[in-house]
Amino acid sequence: MTRVFGQTVTCPKCHHIHTAETQFSRDVRNEQSLDSNFGYGVADIDCDSQRIIIHKFKCGGSREIQAMMDIEVKTRGADLSESERDTLHMRNQVIRNRRQTPTKEKRFESGRAPLKVFSLKNKKNVFLRHFGVHVLRFSHTSWTDSEWIEWDKQRIGSTALLSLLRFEIDADTMQRMDGRPHHLSKDRSQEFPEFKKI
Repeated sequence: MTRVFGQTVTCPKCHHIHTAETQFSRDVRNEQSLDSNFGYGVADIDCDSQRIIIHKFKCGGSREIQAMMDIEVKTRGADLSESERDTLHMRNQVIRNRRQTPTKEKRFESGRAPLKVFSLKNKKNVFLRHFGVHVLRFSHTSWTDSEWIEWDKQRIGSTALLSLLRFEIDADTMQRMDGRPHHLSKDRSQEFPEFKKI
């Protein structure tokens, strides 16, 4: 059975809690022919975070990377349902494009999404690093009013959260973000001709 919509907002004036659902979402949820009993699942993406990261090389020149990730936000201490966890796990495998190198095993490697995509705005192929799907949980509604914050089951503070959203730290490792190309092999250098050894 299709679940009751659970996302709510608190009115800043009257402090009452109201559902935060678009008309489209409400219509989909109420449409009997799209009931989850028949195998249908329609979900929203809570947060699609992105930023352009520019890495400057010591020898001059630079490289731009479009960094992206999807964030499932759970408020008031809620956790993922089994169905949500399964759907997000599958989505993560499709969109994540982190790779292992000969000297570095990526614990977070997943699918084989492209490393370069065409940008309509820039009218050219751009480097894309997609960090997949992450789960952000608040004890209340946001970092401003919560006693605790969890990022992928790890407790963090509001400063770390803002750094994650700005892509200053890696969403998987919680280390400083690194935009350098690593250990390009001869066959991979065809993908990145601008990084061939001279």
